[in-house]
Amino acid sequence: MEKLDRLFELETAEFELEHAFFSRIDTDAGTQRFDVVHGARGDLVPDNTVELGTTYCRKTIQSPDGTLVVSDAQAEGWGDDPAYERFDLGSYLGTTVVADDEPYGTLCYANTDPRADAITDEEVTLVEIESQWLGALLDKRTRPPADVSAVPSDRLDSAMDALRTAERRVVLSSLLETGATSVESIALDTDGEATRELLYHSSLPRLADDGYVTWDVDSGTVARGPNFTDVESVLRSVTRGPDTGSQ
Repeated sequence: MEKLDRLFELETAEFELEHAFFSRIDTDAGTQRFDVVHGARGDLVPDNTVELGTTYCRKTIQSPDGTLVVSDAQAEGWGDDPAYERFDLGSYLGTTVVADDEPYGTLCYANTDPRADAITDEEVTLVEIESQWLGALLDKRTRPPADVSAVPSDRLDSAMDALRTAERRVVLSSLLETGATSVESIALDTDGEATRELLYHSSLPRLADDGYVTWDVDSGTVARGPNFTDVESVLRSVTRGPDTGSQ
């Protein structure tokens, strides 16, 4: 998947996690197959199939919210775990990918060393958004219009790009329930003057140009734009979280 290769190249640098992979998991067979890998090493290589019981992802798909975060494996008690012993990964961020309403596999970022700073909630949210995007690409079923899978592929790519920064996500999330708000109200949810500068000079103009919001500079109001439903579908999918079934 060319789009996934490009995503992994960008996000490994952003997260400071050198490895990324998309895997197919077969719980009946107890296996995990690495379909796409960025930063291959050891057993973590494309087309390789390993025992699911020796991977971090076994815990990811069992997690109630379908996501597993490990910032420092040794400090968090993973030193004797089969996953750490086999792959020697000191940090890991993975989430479950769902397609056709069924768990398909995992989308993960990892590093041989622990993260210098703990993995943040914002980074978790972004990876969960990415998993929804990937699940939609895999999904072959026709879904109701409010679902992310109903967004055409090219528009979904654009929506994913719109959601890449925290400032743009603050703007779009503020419109989920109200439909319109003031720029000042959005600014209060940002953190610091540098972020406010991004809001006024980058985020709002970009989102307005792409049709996700309308921005009335004179009145200082922001409202949903003609393309808002595309990003709304992705944001609401992340809020719902993946349905991974009972554990």
